[in-house]
Amino acid sequence: MSRGTRVEHLPIETIWEFAKYQTKLSATEFSHLTNCDECVGILGLCKMFDSIARVQQHLNERRLGRRKSATG
Repeated sequence: MSRGTRVEHLPIETIWEFAKYQTKLSATEFSHLTNCDECVGILGLCKMFDSIARVQQHLNERRLGRRKSATG
């Protein structure tokens, strides 16, 4: 993939609903999920935490940690 190309990931809400057996994914969504390490990681978080808010909080904390380590 070239620089500047933005990958369109699945929305966290979609992954959450799939993880909690509330919805099925389309063939395109499932294909993306099985080939995307980031989305698979979020699926794991959805299985681990009891609320989507906690998943989002964890992702935000992780992003902040990356920024601090990159600038510090």
